Amino acid sequence: MSSSISSNSSNSGTLSSSSARRLYKEYQSLVKSSSSVSSSISSTSTSTSSNNGSNTSSNATTNNIATNSNIRLLPTTATSLLEWACILAGPPDTPYAGYTFNLSIKVPPTYPLSPPTITFKTPIFHPNICSRTGSICLDLLKEAWSPAWSLLTSCQAVHTLLSDPNPDSPLNCDAGNMVREGDDEAFRTTARYWCVRHARPL
Repeated sequence: MSSSISSNSSNSGTLSSSSARRLYKEYQSLVKSSSSVSSSISSTSTSTSSNNGSNTSSNATTNNIATNSNIRLLPTTATSLLEWACILAGPPDTPYAGYTFNLSIKVPPTYPLSPPTITFKTPIFHPNICSRTGSICLDLLKEAWSPAWSLLTSCQAVHTLLSDPNPDSPLNCDAGNMVREGDDEAFRTTARYWCVRHARPL
């Protein structure tokens, strides 16, 4: 892990000192937890193509944080904690199993009083994820946000959403209708096709 990231690693004049300290504390916690994970995301980060929408910079591959087998977080540069990338593994027993998805995380100046903006860079077929923009419809990232949540727990909530979609609040109406009407075969087949076409296999 590069030593260039410090408690001052934020865009000057953008974050308050308390916000910067909070982000650095989260970063330190991730670094500590990553010590028990032997796998590295370097090959994944450098090999992703424009097909799956990865914008991970070469700096990030030298500062990767593998939090567990399902969620991997890293700052996108070695000098700022305002923008992060997440590599999410599809949950088992879902159409997304066996594939990974790239997400972008942007931290607002008012964090943690305000939630981060998390979007899918890899196109995905899911009722609560916009297939065009990657926006996510999840209460936790909007009105239900609490400063007690972190970047990691936010990503964990997104991971859970892949297993437990809410068809009554769709951003993808086609996917929402399939789930709402109980057409599981059509939904799973379509979602799997999108995985094969856009996502990276594990």
